[in-house]
Amino acid sequence: NLDRLDQRYLPYDYRYMSPATGGRRVDVYVIDTGIDIYHSDFQGRASWGVSIIKGTPNIDEYGHGTHVAGIVGKIAENIDFEIYVNNYTLSPSLP
Repeated sequence: NLDRLDQRYLPYDYRYMSPATGGRRVDVYVIDTGIDIYHSDFQGRASWGVSIIKGTPNIDEYGHGTHVAGIVGKIAENIDFEIYVNNYTLSPSLP
């Protein structure tokens, strides 16, 4: 419910109002197969965090993590947040 983002107290007015000062920076941590941090949709706002499984390269071998990060980024963009995506890889490399 977007109304909860702009209104702290009840009763809710069932409307979302973007802050007059514009979006705020929001750091999102995606625990998945990795992120293609160079993808144009992220506009330089994606970074590598940690590869939890040793020896896993800093790439998204399966594509799922990039997909998830893209969805989160687009949702945040639509509600006027400046999203920064950080990757945490939790998937082993393909043989």
